[in-house]
Amino acid sequence: MEKKSFDELYKEILNEYKNTYRKKQLESLKFSIKETYRRFLIELFMTIVFGIFISLLFKKNLIFYFFAFYILLYLAYIMTYKNSKFNILFKNEIIGKMIRNFGDDFSYDFQSGFSSSEVLNVDMTLWHNYFHSEDLITGKLFNGFPFKSSEIYLRKDSGKQTYTVFKGTLTQVKLPTKVSNEVVLNYIASDPQKSVIELESQDFKDVYQLSSKDRILAAKLFTTEVINKINSLNDYKAINFLNIIIKDDTINFFYVFPGSYLEKNLLFPLNEKSLKQIYSEIKLNIEFSHDISQMIVNNIDK
Repeated sequence: MEKKSFDELYKEILNEYKNTYRKKQLESLKFSIKETYRRFLIELFMTIVFGIFISLLFKKNLIFYFFAFYILLYLAYIMTYKNSKFNILFKNEIIGKMIRNFGDDFSYDFQSGFSSSEVLNVDMTLWHNYFHSEDLITGKLFNGFPFKSSEIYLRKDSGKQTYTVFKGTLTQVKLPTKVSNEVVLNYIASDPQKSVIELESQDFKDVYQLSSKDRILAAKLFTTEVINKINSLNDYKAINFLNIIIKDDTINFFYVFPGSYLEKNLLFPLNEKSLKQIYSEIKLNIEFSHDISQMIVNNIDK
């Protein structure tokens, strides 16, 4: 459960930003004046020399254009440096605070994530050449189930073309018991090697396909209650994509959110609308994963 509402949390973040984060931001963005000027003068000298050489070579006065181009590049460098530094501060302090609002057990590490082997262990069809994972959230859900979530980006290079295998969020919830067979809920996809289970809800069938070698187990786990809960995401357009793989003692959720999850425009990270979107997606990730995992466990025990 949330400790505070978003509005309360936002006011607290604003207050802390004014008193603490802004000071840290200024400290982290502070350049060494001596080093900055030294680098500026050396590179400016090289730019002027190169400009004179090109001007003599082509017999045109191009020094002004080289000088202007250099100034623009230098300003772009400074802004990129500042923004990257602030992004780190933003993720560490502010997003971390939002995540911890869901429980003291939750922690956040923007540099960590899943490994490539962990992802392939969930689904071998996600074979890839390039792998990146970051923004790791770990903790325990309200029911005590261990929770682990991270953004993942999988890309495959076939030689002739490169395409994205998956770009979104992988969330894992450990269950107190194991399932005897793998059960997969695919978003508009098919797996001919597994039996397809007929579903009563036509709206649900239009979007998802449920499959397993154990049809009875799949029907037992994905009851009308579970289906209605998943349908609610589509009704509110809360996600663009959802796959659920129940394997051994773990439920794996593959989410793609309408936004870019924790990768909003961080140039103005204290914008209330932007922060609220980030917070709502974190909340959905945690609470939906909790509700579905609890329902699945209840159905296993029946």
